[in-house]
Amino acid sequence: MARRALALMTISAAAAAFAGSADSGEEDAFPTAGTRYESRLLPPGATDARLGAHADVLLSTAGGVLVGDHGIASLGPGALALGLELGVGKCLVACGRLSPDLVVDRLLFSAAARVTYHLTIHGTAPNLAATGFYALVEGGAALNLVDEQDANARIHAVTYSPVITAGLGTTYFPGNSDEIFAGGEVRATYMPRFTVLSVDPPLSALQPQSVAPLPGVSLIFFMGARF
Repeated sequence: MARRALALMTISAAAAAFAGSADSGEEDAFPTAGTRYESRLLPPGATDARLGAHADVLLSTAGGVLVGDHGIASLGPGALALGLELGVGKCLVACGRLSPDLVVDRLLFSAAARVTYHLTIHGTAPNLAATGFYALVEGGAALNLVDEQDANARIHAVTYSPVITAGLGTTYFPGNSDEIFAGGEVRATYMPRFTVLSVDPPLSALQPQSVAPLPGVSLIFFMGARF
């Protein structure tokens, strides 16, 4: 009898341990409503490379950008990164036939250094673990290739303007991967009046529309990879 009782106790203990192990596995596989998630950061030493398309919300300009961000250090609840952006754009609504006798075409090339601060956000939404949020500030310069034609002459010119940008961005890693992501940015850009660097024919004078600033709010959508 003693041996039978001991055997029953051993079997009962093993069954209870197995049941507890199974319950624990179910909790890990199916998080409860109280599970907390944390947004993605760009960790120090990691690099984000992305290719995107941008457009001003008024369609004044549109074009493409190539961006690289490199994680520098953890800072407070987030992470700091430095980067470089190269862009090309085409003047749209702000150009074309601006009057019966004036046609203006403008092509823009830009380069800017950028600082991004990646934010830590906590919440209960599972997709938060695959999403990153950041604020950005950029400073650089833009070259403007101008082709202006009126009733009297055709002028080619190169103009320059400093560019200052601030905005917010987000990234999303499909399938909660660690490499491929998509995302977007919304930006406000300050770009003063362009200064003429060269003009052909010499001593020609550009119309005010050809050196007008092109500031505004723009949207960028991109695909990228993290290394």
